[in-house]
Amino acid sequence: MHPGLIIIDHIHFQYNGFLFGVLAWSLWAAREDKPLWCAFLFSSLLNLKHIYVYVAPPFLVFLLRSYVFPVGSRASDLGRSFERLMTVGVVTLIPFCFSLAPLAIDGLRHEAGSVGVLSQMVQRLFPFSRGLIHAYWAPNVWALWTLADRILVKLLPRVPVLRTLLPPSFLARYDAAAISGFASASRGLVENISFGVLPEIRPSMCFLLTLTCMSVYMVKLWQTPTYRSFLASVSLCGFASFLFGWHVHEKAIMLPLIPYTFLAAVDFANYRTFVLLSTAGIVSLFPLLFTPQEGPIKIGYSIVWAMLVFGTLQKRVFRPVQSNLGILVHQLETLYLWGFVGLQVYVSIVHPMVFAQKFGLTVAMHAVEASDTSSNSTAALKGVSKISADVPSEAASATPAASASVVDTISASLFAAGATSTIGTPTASAAGESTLDPAEAAVTVSSAEFEAPQPAATHSADLLSVTATATAEQDAFSINQAKTREPVLESGSDSTAPSSSMEFLPLMMVSVYCSIGVIWAWLRASALYLFTES
Repeated sequence: MHPGLIIIDHIHFQYNGFLFGVLAWSLWAAREDKPLWCAFLFSSLLNLKHIYVYVAPPFLVFLLRSYVFPVGSRASDLGRSFERLMTVGVVTLIPFCFSLAPLAIDGLRHEAGSVGVLSQMVQRLFPFSRGLIHAYWAPNVWALWTLADRILVKLLPRVPVLRTLLPPSFLARYDAAAISGFASASRGLVENISFGVLPEIRPSMCFLLTLTCMSVYMVKLWQTPTYRSFLASVSLCGFASFLFGWHVHEKAIMLPLIPYTFLAAVDFANYRTFVLLSTAGIVSLFPLLFTPQEGPIKIGYSIVWAMLVFGTLQKRVFRPVQSNLGILVHQLETLYLWGFVGLQVYVSIVHPMVFAQKFGLTVAMHAVEASDTSSNSTAALKGVSKISADVPSEAASATPAASASVVDTISASLFAAGATSTIGTPTASAAGESTLDPAEAAVTVSSAEFEAPQPAATHSADLLSVTATATAEQDAFSINQAKTREPVLESGSDSTAPSSSMEFLPLMMVSVYCSIGVIWAWLRASALYLFTES
């Protein structure tokens, strides 16, 4: 009944519930002292989805310390330990053999061979060619890193005193990027981004940070191979991969969240951590359901679930007497949790109301510019290709009037419907409509047409589909480029249209605010595991 599984699996549509069921099954086998079943089930899970490799180290260490080399083993037990090691190794490899053998056998029929086919599979499973952050920032450390870089890019031209506080390498990076323009990190594209001030993050750095955190947890698990320690280490390894991983999706928050659920009823400290992590993690998934009709579903269901789960768990755990510092931290955490109410009010209500009309005005202005450009291009095409037999001479004088009529219709429909469309699509529609024959120019343009994909031009339907000269083709290419043009700079100049960043603002706010809670929950969980678990 977890809202994250409801949102991702049953509305956004994936299969995490099934996969986490196999993970829970393997955790059950560990609790019931069934090590071979635990190894077999988790090995099967790895072959079902490779992302669970991030929680593989706890399974390895726990099986070694609870089954192969149990606590209290002596030198005389090495023979028995080696036999157990071989047994658990064979059991672990059985799912891999069933999974990879067909690929390897089929690869023998191709030039790449078995090794080549398997290596291609690995490259597709771990696409390091993608960028550091996903199109929608996952609420992790790199979201705050990217935000800090964007803030510095905006402030450096306006606050010169900052140049005296930053290292020379940061200033050199900024000056070099200022010459060519700053690439946007918020265009909804899956690509490598370049930071304007802060150093670049490489995959090797993400791997090193993740491995370092996991190593600390594995040392603790080796020393205390209890089941509760095992549960905590599984969740914390999921934490490390989510917070410091490369190209992390927002849906990966379930990897630390689901295993930590089993610790929520242990004591009040783990319960409080679970509340913070669950609230931030669930709200970070809300942007996956972005239509207004889905708003009451995701918010209402999450509130009902929280009341049932949090209320029941709170009755099971005893809140100890806290120090003054503990009381202050608790109050700050409570204030942070109430901040989600204000965040949702702004994202769901205030932001659409404030910027809808501004977007509509910007779209109308771009429609006017596009109509003028297209009418000029039509006249140029007529003069170059001499298509007087195909296009009546009255079209030259009628096209500007038709374009103005279309623009008036577009503007009226935009403000009537309260459109919140982005710049690119209405501009393309306006430019395309302005090239129609005057007899067909009196059309009714609705806001729904801006959302629908525009059909490709055909020789039977398009007025301009004539025998094109080189100049005509070049002009047509320029028109298409104008249609698909989008702002790619985030410099401090006012020439860049602000609608792109304003459209991404709610997503950025949700990601950054949730990342604060996720990081704080990780710090709490790490401290509880490293300093209190025995």
